[in-house]
Amino acid sequence: MALTKNIVLDNGLEATASYGRVERLCLKSNTSLQFNINYYIDGVNRNVIISDFFSCPYDILGENPVKQAYDYAKTLPEFADSADV
Repeated sequence: MALTKNIVLDNGLEATASYGRVERLCLKSNTSLQFNINYYIDGVNRNVIISDFFSCPYDILGENPVKQAYDYAKTLPEFADSADV
């Protein structure tokens, strides 16, 4: 499970179709989840080019936390143009 997204880095370079993966999940409570999305040049490259941190509601009786994090991220405006991989 991953997302692809075009990213413009701080130095002005553009990473087209970068590969974003939810990592480092942390349950803050029974109702709150923190996670980051690490972006890679592609699905094979192991070097993180940028990382974003997010918090979202968590349903302990819902789907697995990684799926909940992806589903939440896809509701955010910065992921409007992203695609599932």
